[in-house]
Amino acid sequence: MVDTDPSFDIELERRRGAAMRTYTTPAVITLRLYWVFWLPGFIANLVYWQQAARDEQLIGRAPDGKGCLLWRFIVFTMFVAAGS
Repeated sequence: MVDTDPSFDIELERRRGAAMRTYTTPAVITLRLYWVFWLPGFIANLVYWQQAARDEQLIGRAPDGKGCLLWRFIVFTMFVAAGS
């Protein structure tokens, strides 16, 4: 049986979870993916960046690692553009 406490605020729990989330590990994962193949790294970076942007809207500040994702996106996109 599910306990449905009326004082339980699901939105508060969402904000609390988003505030605790960090994107440093996903930034390292995307870096490794960029080294293997550019396209999987690009896709993973976009997915993590979108989630970080949603979390930023939810908590009102940029989560840890979001800037690193942006930096990787800019740098590795420039590498591909320069190599073409």
